[in-house]
Amino acid sequence: MERDFVMRMIEEFARVIAKVFFLRDTKQFQNAHEELDNVSRMITGFSSSQLKQLGPEGIKNIFDYSNIPNIEKVYYSARIVMEEAYLFELEGKIDASLESYAFALALYEYLKECGFSSDAGMDDDLNFIKSKIN
Repeated sequence: MERDFVMRMIEEFARVIAKVFFLRDTKQFQNAHEELDNVSRMITGFSSSQLKQLGPEGIKNIFDYSNIPNIEKVYYSARIVMEEAYLFELEGKIDASLESYAFALALYEYLKECGFSSDAGMDDDLNFIKSKIN
């Protein structure tokens, strides 16, 4: 049952991210933000703005790393915030972009500390974020 939940979460996230990429590429930024917010609510129970209000420490406390679906939620929170940061960057909202990149970086570093690795893309995401912040 736990595995089914994780698989559904992965499938839904992949579907929404593909849609976000399309919306981003066609400069439908508001719709892309809405899609990220919806997938964030579905996966974590929080909107993307609520995730940011919690901060990295709040997310770490809520989604205990000893529970596999919860650590996955931290990973997807990091991905959502990273995608949101990129949208802000494309919109020219540099301060919001940098803030979101820093938030995502803190979550990815936490995941690495916990020994979590979802796929080879996590290191690519980390490098991408670091290149944006520096």
